[in-house]
Amino acid sequence: MNGLNRCTPHHRMKGFSIVEIIVVIVIVGVFLAIVGPRIARALSGAEGTKHVTELTDLSACIRTTYNNRGDFQTFDANLVADRCGQANRRVVVGGTTSVLNPAGQTIAFAIATAAPFSWVDITSPGIPSDVCTNIMSSLAPNFVQITGTPVGGTATVVQAAGAVMDETQIPAACGQGTTTSVTMRINKG
Repeated sequence: MNGLNRCTPHHRMKGFSIVEIIVVIVIVGVFLAIVGPRIARALSGAEGTKHVTELTDLSACIRTTYNNRGDFQTFDANLVADRCGQANRRVVVGGTTSVLNPAGQTIAFAIATAAPFSWVDITSPGIPSDVCTNIMSSLAPNFVQITGTPVGGTATVVQAAGAVMDETQIPAACGQGTTTSVTMRINKG
């Protein structure tokens, strides 16, 4: 009988087996494949909302300033940036005030320089193409003209003065997988 008891049970080592580790890695990979694109879309949507909000606020401020002054003749980019730029996005370099967009790029303001001084253009560069599409769709009612210029591309007018927005032009105006400069025109009145 003594000989039969010689076999002792094997003791399992502590830790995870390679199979268990691979199963966990596969489960995490499947989870990320399902959830990852949704997270990316949500983040892109949030960035688009920031741009839309900022550009809407800028246009409202410019219109209010116009109503208070009566014309665009006394406007300059410094005045627009000082009055209308969000405090946390204003940058002063050499006495000139600039406004940065959510992408950290300088927003340019162009003001009509000849009578009847009837418009102000806001150009916001460095906008990702998917955010550009959101901006154009959301802001069309606020501006008389909207133009998009992808990096390395040509300017495409999506909404001409006095016309309805041509949504078929948005892909060309915003580019694909690149950044775009969006220019919006505010007319007086």
